[in-house]
Amino acid sequence: MIKRLLSGLVILTLVSISVLALNSMRQYRVQQLILCSEPGNGFVMPAPICRQYLLHFRMEPADIQQLQADGGIAFVLQSEHPRRFELAARFLASGLDVNADIRAAQGERTYTALHSAVILNQPENIAFLLRHGADKSKPNSEGETPAQVAEQLQNQRPGEDRSAVIRALR
Repeated sequence: MIKRLLSGLVILTLVSISVLALNSMRQYRVQQLILCSEPGNGFVMPAPICRQYLLHFRMEPADIQQLQADGGIAFVLQSEHPRRFELAARFLASGLDVNADIRAAQGERTYTALHSAVILNQPENIAFLLRHGADKSKPNSEGETPAQVAEQLQNQRPGEDRSAVIRALR
């Protein structure tokens, strides 16, 4: 009898904790859930729970629109986590635009996720974006294509090897 009562209390406690966790995650912005889904993220919630919640409950049009307005696919790809490509592909399949303009934090300057990957010298991200339809001829608000930005950066910072980025864009 006591074992059954204790078992019932344990189950009730676990269900209560789960409900509280889901309610908490429901209030997170999509960007917070993306960060929460990375191991070692500093969130109280375990990363696998955040990831599953994100994948199963936060791929709705309103979530995609919110993410598009706040960095889009470039935000998703900022992570160094190897599963970022899987997550990015899910967002793209749910309607995130790979070629959308991203507005810089200050000012009116815009660029694409491809420009962002060039600036950050991320050939893997560039390859992913190109495989998923990124337009390498689309200019930023300054009229520069991603390849032009890469060549400028290579000339300005010769100590940083951008040959893989430049090759990927040819």
